[in-house]
Amino acid sequence: MLPLVIRSPRQWKDSRANTNVDVRPKQMVTKLKFYDLELLADGGALAIARPRLLLAAGVVSSGPYLDRARHEERVLSTRGSVDWFTWEPVDEFRFDRRTGLLTSVALRVPDTTFLAAPHGASGSASRGAVRLDPVRDFFAPATRYRHYRSDDTLFCVDSNVVSKVEEIEVASGLWLLFASDGYCGWRLAEASRVLADADDSPVAAGASCDLLRECLAEYFDLTSEQRIGELISGESLHRLRSIAARLQSNGGQFCDGCRILLRQVEDLLREWGR
Repeated sequence: MLPLVIRSPRQWKDSRANTNVDVRPKQMVTKLKFYDLELLADGGALAIARPRLLLAAGVVSSGPYLDRARHEERVLSTRGSVDWFTWEPVDEFRFDRRTGLLTSVALRVPDTTFLAAPHGASGSASRGAVRLDPVRDFFAPATRYRHYRSDDTLFCVDSNVVSKVEEIEVASGLWLLFASDGYCGWRLAEASRVLADADDSPVAAGASCDLLRECLAEYFDLTSEQRIGELISGESLHRLRSIAARLQSNGGQFCDGCRILLRQVEDLLREWGR
């Protein structure tokens, strides 16, 4: 028979302190329906760069997009959805092949706009990296509706009416939106501050102005699917010329975003002007 060892309270306390059991609280992992897949969000550090609103391309991108060679290199080194040789608009979500972390996006800004904000009372909001499990390629149709709100937020969603949503900030200022039946779109905060005309354009910190936000709102309205016919016919060209005149009237004392928007408006006037 083995001898009975009686420990003092102090010895018992010391023996428990020396165990290798990890008693730290485990990080909460949230599972989110993402198309026919599942995203895992655990609140880890963001893995995506600050996105840019590439106005001429109509895309919000956090990686190489306009440079086709670099874009192809990014696509071939990752997994996920890709906007290649498709008959319908596709949103790109690229994930690390090994870890499954979301590393870049290229999200199309749809042509159809609507007047009301796309969702009412907001649900929970969080911030952090998301990963795909298992990691594989998939098809991700682009969202259908856009709405540029007066607070400089650009919403792009699947449904004109989305009720309570859960939001996850996956990059600085970029939120993915999830309704009760899964992923339903995204929103970009301070959209005018991240206007860009190249993949490597510096994101101007704090560079925005009231004039830019006013003109950007009118630009989104004029170039919507509902109004594009008026531009092509020449009926609303005067509004486009008005945007250009207001941007030019500042005598050059405006932000980089104004210059980017002015170039885009001038391109449209050359294409459709009379």
